[in-house]
Amino acid sequence: MFQEMATPRNNRVSTKKQSDDGFKLMNILFDSISTPMLFMDETGEVLAVNSSLTRKLGWRKRDLLGHNIRQLIHEQFHGAFFQLQNSLRRDEQSWQQDLGVIDSARQKYEARFRVQRVQLDGKHIFSMSIQAKSDPTSPIQDPLLKVDKDLLKLTPTEMEVCQYIQDGLTSKEIAEKLYSSFETIQTHRKNIRKKMGLKGSKTPLCTYLRVNKRLPGSYYYQ
Repeated sequence: MFQEMATPRNNRVSTKKQSDDGFKLMNILFDSISTPMLFMDETGEVLAVNSSLTRKLGWRKRDLLGHNIRQLIHEQFHGAFFQLQNSLRRDEQSWQQDLGVIDSARQKYEARFRVQRVQLDGKHIFSMSIQAKSDPTSPIQDPLLKVDKDLLKLTPTEMEVCQYIQDGLTSKEIAEKLYSSFETIQTHRKNIRKKMGLKGSKTPLCTYLRVNKRLPGSYYYQ
């Protein structure tokens, strides 16, 4: 403790690294959620979208980020949506409503929108998840906020290693990508296998990840 107090600059660097790792992990978890999700500001401008939304509804991120949320909502429901959003700004913390969601081909699907208001740096930000209703043809049929429990066990670095393994890179190539040593990557591989329940199994880690895990950022699924 005294050493940390005597070297405040080192402490700030350590704190910043912990913060960066935390944000990296949050982004990974946000992107690994199987339900389409996004964040928007008070004007309805989209700030962030996860891979599930772009994959299932066919939208490209660049066509959503910085644009208004209304293009995802069928015009029949625009009035109801913005009326509810206004009430959320004033009084409520969250709401849910059955509306029509639009995919990139302009096809409408019935869906349940769940919106939560959060305050960040003095501004109101809205998180939104989109859950399919009864339509069996809907591309958004996954359960709400279904997160892979195995992925929650991984550190941000282990998640990056998994992504590279899934893309077919060798330990040597991954070490070069992460500016690390071959031995360190091999240790990450052992820890990942243990956390995935593969210790003692002959199943190749790459095969297991490709068959069982959809990792955000992996070129294998793009």
